[in-house]
Amino acid sequence: MLSPTLPPRFRILGVAGAGASATVFHVEDTDLGVERALKVARDPSPEARARFEREARTLARVRHAHLVVLYDRLELPEGPALVLEWCPGSLVARVHAEGPLSPRELARLGADAAGALAALHAAGTVHRDIAPANLLVATDGSVRVADLGVMTDRADVTVTPAGSILGSLTTMAPEQRGGSHLAVSASDVYALAVTLAWAGLGEYPGELYVDTVATRLRRALPGPLAEVLLAAAAWEAGMRPTATRFAEQLATVAARLPVAGPTGLQGVDDATTSSPQAWGGGGPAPLRNASP
Repeated sequence: MLSPTLPPRFRILGVAGAGASATVFHVEDTDLGVERALKVARDPSPEARARFEREARTLARVRHAHLVVLYDRLELPEGPALVLEWCPGSLVARVHAEGPLSPRELARLGADAAGALAALHAAGTVHRDIAPANLLVATDGSVRVADLGVMTDRADVTVTPAGSILGSLTTMAPEQRGGSHLAVSASDVYALAVTLAWAGLGEYPGELYVDTVATRLRRALPGPLAEVLLAAAAWEAGMRPTATRFAEQLATVAARLPVAGPTGLQGVDDATTSSPQAWGGGGPAPLRNASP
């Protein structure tokens, strides 16, 4: 996309990202002297515009410390645009630059992100595209859940009329990839668990409900942290904790981990340390993001 036609107060500093449905620009609001992210729709289809409008309405009514902030909605000649909180980094960039997160930082970041998901779920919204690229790092270093471009207000099919699946396949829950293609709140919990496992290992772990993958995760991360992630990535949606419970479990683990170096932990309740039943499954699917 070429530079959009902006109100005079905005100055483009660069392109932060681009996908099939939108381009995100790094801009300065010269009136206020602050940096913002400007997400401009690039897909003119009615379906894409409807998704864009749902994202705007959801961010306008759901507020959480770890959910990206919406400041304004604009109608540009190129299409609708959202003025969002500027986050200079992402979980992807952080791990690629510095390597896997420490167990304590991983648990704390995960608790914050799960809290943001809990706020969305309480408002009746399923994100359905939690992935490393959609966990941003704000200017203060804390995490922000971003990109609600394929969110849904209720359990809904995730296949477009053309037949393509919306979301990131490597973190997508089994029920989203299965015959029904349904995304529910537990699907977000699954996706966050896989994303956190990726951040702790530095690479995509595979299907966490598979015995060999679970064994590898238990060897790589402190026991209670590994068990919390494995329980959140159970094959059956009904076996996973809610986002609120997941946040509580991760916060408990984080509080008991040392600042540096993994150690065994004591005192995490049985609900967090019960190993999920392993189910058969294939290898990792190729990564494909449907929106920026």
